[in-house]
Amino acid sequence: MANVNEAPLELADQQSSSPFIKVRYIQVVLLFFMLGISFSIRICLSVAIVAMTSNSTSSNPDVPIPLAAKCAGANGVMVLRVIQGLFQGFLLPCMNGVLGRWLPPTELSYLTSIVFSGYQVGAIASTVITGYFSASHWGWPAAFYLFAALGFVWCIFWAFLSAETPATHPSITKEERKYIEHSLGQQDDHLIGKKSIPWSAILKSVPYWAIIIAAIGESWSTTFLSAELPSYLSYAIGLDIQESSLFSAAPVVGALIGCLCYSPIAGYAIKKGYITTINSRRFFQGFSMFSVSIGFLLLPYIVDRTIIAVVLIGSTTAGAAVIGGHIINHLDLSPRYAAILSGISNGIGQLIAIFAPILVHFIVTDQTDARLWGYTFVLSAIVGISTTIFFIWFCSGERQWWDEVDKKRYEASTETPLPEYGKTNPAFSGET
Repeated sequence: MANVNEAPLELADQQSSSPFIKVRYIQVVLLFFMLGISFSIRICLSVAIVAMTSNSTSSNPDVPIPLAAKCAGANGVMVLRVIQGLFQGFLLPCMNGVLGRWLPPTELSYLTSIVFSGYQVGAIASTVITGYFSASHWGWPAAFYLFAALGFVWCIFWAFLSAETPATHPSITKEERKYIEHSLGQQDDHLIGKKSIPWSAILKSVPYWAIIIAAIGESWSTTFLSAELPSYLSYAIGLDIQESSLFSAAPVVGALIGCLCYSPIAGYAIKKGYITTINSRRFFQGFSMFSVSIGFLLLPYIVDRTIIAVVLIGSTTAGAAVIGGHIINHLDLSPRYAAILSGISNGIGQLIAIFAPILVHFIVTDQTDARLWGYTFVLSAIVGISTTIFFIWFCSGERQWWDEVDKKRYEASTETPLPEYGKTNPAFSGET
């Protein structure tokens, strides 16, 4: 069967009779807010912890303690945070699975950058809003209540507007569904199904282990910054809680801008042949993590607040380039199993990153001692640099052989070759 001609498909999508916004764009908006709200819930504790441990930060010294803290103290808070983390662990793999089913190749890079910018938007909103509430009469618990309420509201929209694939969405037009499925080679998926997952091949895949190692370095750096930076700025530098929250949020604005730029630049450069897929992944991963690590090495030796802000903004803006590195590399190796791969790598990365704040607790015995904080910054830089070198050396930009095992089995059992456009996915091969 001849390859599908992409021009008529694109034209059919543009000439859709539906007057409403494209359904795939609705999925992108939903995923954007999912990341924003979930990340707000995740890091608001990092800002609120200063107010939680000192009544002097709030204009209301009699802030009522929430139920878990009141009944079970710090242990109750930690248990709830663990539960939150366990459930949020499903978000990233599920999101990658949705992206792999909904985004046509010509829109992949830009729309992916919009989705992942939800991280930065959530971080900005959480640090600023939590700092404001913590210093106000309402007190720090109000921030937790706000983000929790937003999470419930998002769930309602997700239940009515989302779908796993274009084929299962109740209100998508035939034109848009056909456009997405043909551009991604999804027409034959219903014939093959997902009979088995090649676990042995996945676990023996060196390029995939490169992603796992890179995820450890990125998760460590992100956890360290989000969990410990507000405390460092408050106790070691001497900023009050509102100043600390603003200093923590300002670099994320740069990261947001960078996030919206890096992926489209990477996609354009690959499409035009200026750089290969693997070298693009290497460059953006290295640019991201080396920049963040250099920032870690500089921060302990800077006392001027303006220079601190410059270093934070510069390193975190560059750090957003990680989206063009190991994060999107899951889709290069295996578009069919991207959700599973990202779930494993993110889970391992987050599990090991738990030790970042734990080590801070043991090393920084005096939170006003900048010298002790310096040890933790240097350690984080070493983790970031070493894991990035491993990724650059062992990563791959090629689709792995085990991604198409079921298709080859189907062809062998039926003695019928599948359509050519079903054998490769142009969205993940750098060809559009």
